[in-house]
Amino acid sequence: MRRQTRRTVNGSSTSAIGAMNPFSNTFVLAGDDHNPLWYAEDVRYPPEVEADGAVDIAIDMVNEQTVISPFNDNVCRDGLYSGLESEITIDPEWDTAQSVTDCLEVGGFSPSRRTHQFDFPAPSSPGTYEFTVEVRATGTGAGGVETFQVVIPDESDDDDGAGSRPGPGPGDGDDSSGGGGVDIPGVPDIPGLTDGGTVTLFGLLVLFLAVGVAS
Repeated sequence: MRRQTRRTVNGSSTSAIGAMNPFSNTFVLAGDDHNPLWYAEDVRYPPEVEADGAVDIAIDMVNEQTVISPFNDNVCRDGLYSGLESEITIDPEWDTAQSVTDCLEVGGFSPSRRTHQFDFPAPSSPGTYEFTVEVRATGTGAGGVETFQVVIPDESDDDDGAGSRPGPGPGDGDDSSGGGGVDIPGVPDIPGLTDGGTVTLFGLLVLFLAVGVAS
C-alpha cells in the first residue's frame, strides 16, 4: 500500500505536567519497562465512526531524556537542540498509509512532548476494520507495531421496522365499515340489516324487536 510521508521538527512540542507512562511496552524506544525515557504515551482514535465519516488518530510522543550523546544511533537536530528521531506509521486496511518522521528534542525541567495527528476517511460500508500503528526509532529500530479496530455500524440495525408491520384488520378496532358489527354464523346478507354477513347494530335492534313481537 502506498505510503504518505512527512517530516516534523521543531513544532507542536509542549511540556507535559504530571506523571506520564507509555501506552505499552511495544512503544518504548529508549529506557526499559521500569524506567522508560522515550516512548509513545497514548494512541487516541474513535472506536466507532459512521460510514463516510472521518477516522482521526493521534499519537503522543514523549522524550524524558535530558542529555543525548552525539554518538547515539537515534540522535537528530531539532533547531538548536539535539533530539531523538522516530518514525510513526499509521496503516489502515481501507486507505493509504501515512508516516511522520519526528525529531523530538531532549527535555529540560520537564519532558518534551509532541502530538501527531493523522486523518483518514472512514470506510463507506458497515463492518469492523483494522489499522496498525508502528512506532520505531530510526537508528536502532527499537519499537514495534500494534493493531487497533474501528467499527462502522450498520444503520439498518437501528430501524425499528416501522412500516413493515401489517395494517389493522377485522376486529382490530379500525374496521372501515363503521358499523361496529358482530359476526353471526348463518346470518344471510340482508340489505340494511347486515353487511356481508356481519350483523350491524341497527340489524340487531330490528331482530330483537321482531323476536319480542313474535313472543
